[in-house]
Amino acid sequence: MQFLKSSFTNIVSVKEVPKKHPELLKASNSILETLKKNDLPEDTAIFEALRLACEQSNIDVKIYALDCLSKIFTFNLFSEETHVTFEKKKPEITSEADMDTLPNINKESEISLIDASIQTITECFEGEGTDERIELQVIRVLTAAILNENLPVHGKVLLQAVRQIYNIFLLSLSASNQGIAQATLTQIVNVVFEKVKDIKDRFSKGQSSISVLNNNHDTRSIDSSVTTPATPVKMSLKTMQNMSTDEDINYMAYPHGDDDETNIRDSFLIFRSMKMNLKEKSLYF
Repeated sequence: MQFLKSSFTNIVSVKEVPKKHPELLKASNSILETLKKNDLPEDTAIFEALRLACEQSNIDVKIYALDCLSKIFTFNLFSEETHVTFEKKKPEITSEADMDTLPNINKESEISLIDASIQTITECFEGEGTDERIELQVIRVLTAAILNENLPVHGKVLLQAVRQIYNIFLLSLSASNQGIAQATLTQIVNVVFEKVKDIKDRFSKGQSSISVLNNNHDTRSIDSSVTTPATPVKMSLKTMQNMSTDEDINYMAYPHGDDDETNIRDSFLIFRSMKMNLKEKSLYF
């Protein structure tokens, strides 16, 4: 991949790297040596080098690393099945609304490479005073990760990514970056909830098919896998809004598969966080 060679060449060319960051220099040169042999470095080796780059205080190094991560998500370079041992180094920028929904990252744990990448990226935004170029790169790469259908981000890590974009919207000193973050949040939320709407539409069509067959007194062709829930839950924003913050969705009211259940949980996590933050800050996306 040409972009890998370009990114790591740029990283090692920053004057500060050879002088102050030997570990990053060694990891980056190892990647470049592998690329020279026309081989693709292992996912974990690429991630480790980029993680070291993101941990540096040098702005240029961080920008090169974030840009590389953005392209990695675009070209699906990382494997969803790869796992790494990861320890989060910085405290999360949170509100009380998110304390019970963010990942438990206070200790070292084995997580997927995609999740580790997201957590590394979110650490690059450090609140007010973060360089505007870094903010923009963080928004860009998190958007690429969240909207990537081949390497999906789910659950609390998805919420963490959305939350960090929201933090940029709230805390950035750049009006331009705030506007981009706001537009990005709208796009992401629409994509997440559109998946729930698709699930609802499929369920409604299945129920309609059952009614037609019953009216024709011919139930022999009904797929045994299609069942009618005893107390179906109408999945909508209004339904979620009427629930208390301690309540959960009766997910099993839908005859959905694993992917459907995951998408419904994603939408609920995001909606719950949005609802609590609106109450807390009286701000709207």
